[in-house]
Amino acid sequence: MRRVSFLLVGVCSTLFLVNSAIAQEFKQTGITETQQETSGLTESQKKALEEKAGRFGLKIEEFQKYESIMKGPRGFRSTNANPIAVLGAEAQTAEERKRYAEMAARSEFRMLEQDLAFQREYSAAHKRLFGNMKAINPKALDGDLKSIRALQGEPRSGDRILYFTYLDCEACIPYVQKLTNYVSDKRGIALDIYFIDSGGEDAKIQNWAREQQLSPALVRQRKVTLNHDQGKLNRIDGTKIAPSALVRRGSFFYDFSKAVF
Repeated sequence: MRRVSFLLVGVCSTLFLVNSAIAQEFKQTGITETQQETSGLTESQKKALEEKAGRFGLKIEEFQKYESIMKGPRGFRSTNANPIAVLGAEAQTAEERKRYAEMAARSEFRMLEQDLAFQREYSAAHKRLFGNMKAINPKALDGDLKSIRALQGEPRSGDRILYFTYLDCEACIPYVQKLTNYVSDKRGIALDIYFIDSGGEDAKIQNWAREQQLSPALVRQRKVTLNHDQGKLNRIDGTKIAPSALVRRGSFFYDFSKAVF
């Protein structure tokens, strides 16, 4: 009996040592794997990789890890995913996850500020070039019944939904959420949200977007744009009041406020 016990102890000790050696080998391999991949690159390949990684504020090793992850199941689930978001989702520690989350938040906030700044300049340019000229003459539409009938129905690729609202309109939020969900699932259809009471202050719209947890990805892809109204609804149709939704198809507009999702 004692001989059997000694044998079992010996076997267990041997297995422990073998497993420890294998674990250490994997650990060392994981540490040096990225370094080996980097060292095997040509100068031109390394420079190209540095440029890709630099666009997202990442190191070469981090971007290589992202590329490796995207070759697996996550690549099938999230094509063209933001490298920072992928690395954050696949983070091995809470500290690492927190660091990527902060990087993503700063990056998305900066891009949202840029989008709003450009939209402000675009609105100013439109007003400077075209003044208060209406984008559409309702009376002209009345004489073209065939064109009006052609506009009815569900939006199609190339259309833009224009939603005019107020920053403090709580009753509008569910409809805004339905609209954003709608355009996110529709190819070629975008949503332009115009705020009647923003007073040209980007910060107010930014706060609204954060409070509603609006997807930065939709804003970045121009699927959703955030804009100051600056009299746009009145220029399109002086008879409409916010909240109001319109669909723009080419040079025509039609009402979308009663759409059922």
